[in-house]
Amino acid sequence: MDWFAYTHGGGAFSAETTTPDACADNATSDTTLTLYAADGTTQVASNDDGGAGRCSLIQLADLAAGDYFVVVGSFQTDVVPAYTLTIGNDVPPPPAEDLNEPNDDAASATPISTTADGAIDPAGEADWFTYTHAGGTFTAETTVPGGCSNTSSSDTHVAVYASDGTTLVAENEDIDPAANWCSQVSLADLVAGDYYVVVRGFQGGADNVVPAYTLTIST
Repeated sequence: MDWFAYTHGGGAFSAETTTPDACADNATSDTTLTLYAADGTTQVASNDDGGAGRCSLIQLADLAAGDYFVVVGSFQTDVVPAYTLTIGNDVPPPPAEDLNEPNDDAASATPISTTADGAIDPAGEADWFTYTHAGGTFTAETTVPGGCSNTSSSDTHVAVYASDGTTLVAENEDIDPAANWCSQVSLADLVAGDYYVVVRGFQGGADNVVPAYTLTIST
């Protein structure tokens, strides 16, 4: 691990790693970041894959002035041949206002015809939508502001359930595991009927926050 000492003037704080291979989805980019207080043992914040790809990002809206240690490690205990650590004062964006809440279960699902905007915050919640399908082709896809990428803010999971709310019809996590972590369920011939479309945040086997997304249904 590499330890760096940093004196913070107070307020917003950010620390981010990048790598020469543009934070590719492989072990040589898989950094971790940990922020410690001046005693070197009190952990203030940590992150694994919050930046681009497998790189790391810590963002704090209001960090008290003082001395800190920023520690860069390797998550997979593999060698990271080269990285750049950048410390700044980028403020994390506020959570998007999700006008469809509450829609965290089948009973409170929001009707959707073509598009709906939402946010997965806090991690672990799910947004449920109801959709009446006329039969034939069906696609449900998520997109995020700024375009989908292989970052946690794009990492949605979409599932389609039958009208009972429990029978899984189809699901998808990543359109492209290497580059596009938005989700798309595409079916050539879905029978007519009522369905639930459920959006979650999902990264590396764990729930995550998706600050903002758009769900689009097309036929």
